[in-house]
Amino acid sequence: MHYYPLAWGDNRIGSVRGNDVVLAVHGVSREHALLCLRSDGLTIEDLGSKNGTLVNKKRIEQARLEPGDQVHLGPVTLQLEELDAADTELGLALPLPEAAPISGLPAGDTTTVAGQAASSAAWLQGLEFPKGYVPGDSPAMSSLYEQIRPLLQGDVPVLILGETGVGKEYLARILHDSSPRCRGPFVAINCAAIPADLLEAEMFGIGKGVATGVVERQGKFQLAAGGTLFLDEIGEMPFELQAKLLRALQDKEIQPVGSPRPIPVALRVLAATNSNLLERVEAGRFRSDLYYRVAGGVLQVPSLRQRKHDIPSLVEAFIHACEARKSVRGVTVKALRALVDYPWPGNIRELEHEVHRLVELCPNGQAIDSTLLSKQVAAGAEAPAEGALLGDSLRLDAHVAQLEARLIREALNRAGGNRSQAAKLLGISRNGLGIKMERLGITASGHAGTTK
Repeated sequence: MHYYPLAWGDNRIGSVRGNDVVLAVHGVSREHALLCLRSDGLTIEDLGSKNGTLVNKKRIEQARLEPGDQVHLGPVTLQLEELDAADTELGLALPLPEAAPISGLPAGDTTTVAGQAASSAAWLQGLEFPKGYVPGDSPAMSSLYEQIRPLLQGDVPVLILGETGVGKEYLARILHDSSPRCRGPFVAINCAAIPADLLEAEMFGIGKGVATGVVERQGKFQLAAGGTLFLDEIGEMPFELQAKLLRALQDKEIQPVGSPRPIPVALRVLAATNSNLLERVEAGRFRSDLYYRVAGGVLQVPSLRQRKHDIPSLVEAFIHACEARKSVRGVTVKALRALVDYPWPGNIRELEHEVHRLVELCPNGQAIDSTLLSKQVAAGAEAPAEGALLGDSLRLDAHVAQLEARLIREALNRAGGNRSQAAKLLGISRNGLGIKMERLGITASGHAGTTK
């Protein structure tokens, strides 16, 4: 899902490129309708479409639109939503791709609208993504995918860094599924979820005849032979076990608990952590030689705060995942904007839980509106509470970026979207402001996550 900002004047809607808003949906004509935004309001004109343009179920050639009107463009439905007087962003928002409706439009001279566009970016070509995964097309994610490419061939260990909930295991699966080892197994083990006295046996297995009543069994290393072993939360691995892991990686063989002979294994090891391993090395809690062994390549997965442009697409995917249980007609612009503006200390995992909760609360066949948002999200979109701001992470860079984004949005709002004036308010150059806006995913209107 993407925002399509509406320009003053004519905005052409159709199913092919070249239109101002592209709705690539069967039943929408190549040039279907014309939305005209002027100071006296919003009008819509049918452009001779095959399936017609309907306003409140009546086919029209031209009509003036008011809040509450329902517009059908062939199979696609738009529900016009009245916005707050202070809300000056103009755009179109359609979260569900196949004709499913959503919200969008004016309060006075304020309007909103949106649509779905398939991504065919070059940096996605050749990468295999897990079912249900949303690649995203934010600058932060496109940069990450470019960093993945050189790591696909060979068996260089890769260390994946990122906050809790950013999707580190998904990235590990992309590395596996896109590599020559894709035909082998992908085996994951959470080093923080298994008691220390059991973790060695879980990783390396148990030899025959260790003790009475104990049966021989394979560990994760053997189960992953020929494929990829993913060591999640490797920073939580007990120090005494780190030496055995190092030896397994160096010698490419393991020794099951109680077994007199080592067993050769051929696999690739990927590791992930939400902690700063170098700080743990300095504190004597993680072996430096193991760090350099697992960090043959290092990938930093961006937080959701750094890729707000992708939030609408993620919301769309999470709504689709609930379709078997509930039919929801999308999400209103106010609700979607609140979801985009919230800082998400729990990242994608927290967003997914919130969307699933919203789907359960939303009346069947209706759109999710802002009244259903959790208090934390509704309040945090404007001014996060201290707990929401900090979340599980105390990383200074993440909170500095969050504060920067809030100040830049406020400056842009005060300057009416004028970048030069906003830069003066912030005490930085216009070029410097542009660089920061690009990095933080902020548009000229001051709202993160919308198309420039």
